[in-house]
Amino acid sequence: MKAFDITPTERIQFVAATAEHESEAVEIYRDNEELMALLGPQPVAESGRSFALREELPPGGKAENNRHFLLYTYNKKLIGLLDYYCGYPKADAIYIGSLFLKQDCQGKGYGRETARHLEELAIQQGFLWAYCGVGLKNWGALRFWTNCGYTMVTKVSGDRDYSPNSFACIELAKMLVR
Repeated sequence: MKAFDITPTERIQFVAATAEHESEAVEIYRDNEELMALLGPQPVAESGRSFALREELPPGGKAENNRHFLLYTYNKKLIGLLDYYCGYPKADAIYIGSLFLKQDCQGKGYGRETARHLEELAIQQGFLWAYCGVGLKNWGALRFWTNCGYTMVTKVSGDRDYSPNSFACIELAKMLVR
């Protein structure tokens, strides 16, 4: 399957992230700092840099299959960020690595609009599956993704025992249907 870029929706423009967008990515992560603490020890600035430079790849991944976007309204308000990888964990799948919205943009349908639009484009490109990883302590994201139909648990990773400082992630999947 071929990697694809996300196109605009009725309310959202998607701008491909570059090194010049590091400060915008950091702004979104800072706005979600409490949530970021649940996802592990990586500092916010480092997360923003990694997002803008597209540094994180799955095992055996290729940079050309990795897509990172900033989300804006049509009046140029920064509302979030999205990254996804085409062809992981299997060739006919996309993997949504991150979908973060600024706090004042949450609960307004932007996340659901982005997820649905990405799924529609993936189906048009011939992808059959969509996956996402969610921190187990991130209840809001667990609710969001399961409400979007990501209900198949495919993997649990992270610390074996629970503690206030432990981290674990659940991988969820959804079959994409036409």
